[in-house]
Amino acid sequence: MSNEITLDAVCPNCGFHQEVQYWGSVNSDLNPELKVRLMEGELNSYTCRQCSEVIQLGVATLYHDMTRAYMIYLLHDQEQHKQAEKDLAGFIAMLPHYRFRFVDQEIHLIEKIRIFEDDLDDRVVELIKMLILNQVLEAGQSPNLVLYSGSSEAEGESTCDFIVRFQDHSERFQVSLKDSYEPLRQEFKEALERDELNKRWLRVDSDYLLTLV
Repeated sequence: MSNEITLDAVCPNCGFHQEVQYWGSVNSDLNPELKVRLMEGELNSYTCRQCSEVIQLGVATLYHDMTRAYMIYLLHDQEQHKQAEKDLAGFIAMLPHYRFRFVDQEIHLIEKIRIFEDDLDDRVVELIKMLILNQVLEAGQSPNLVLYSGSSEAEGESTCDFIVRFQDHSERFQVSLKDSYEPLRQEFKEALERDELNKRWLRVDSDYLLTLV
């Protein structure tokens, strides 16, 4: 189930103390309204009663989708990671068919949810992000971030859509599911299947790709 926790929060802008509630875990099947708030970036934030500043709490949040069989844990620092490694070990034995992921920013939690809801492998999506990043760098541009933003239909073809964020603007990239995603998935099929046998909590990012390529 979803878990609401009370916290004495201190506003970083004015120092005002107030009691706030945040969600330490979210079950999207049992509480779909919390998922909506999460996807809109409004879940674990509050407005200071004194200065009206909107503050992100930066708390650890475990997201659980029972229908699609995955968990994603949002952890912001090393101390949270150490505690999580102790607390989460039992999930792997209890839920052997699940996917388990770590992320370090809310924006990446939202991205993972979108990837899994579109029935894609986040490891293959990360490979595509790496290719897009290399393409942009070769064009002489310096992006801040590459994010999966969803899927769509373009001229009767299914695409994976990405946003590349730069310092002062963003650009959209569309990648063919048939011509790009599927060939990559087949190319790395053996490595991905081997990796599945080593069931564990994974941080699937650019560093993780070095274990595959």
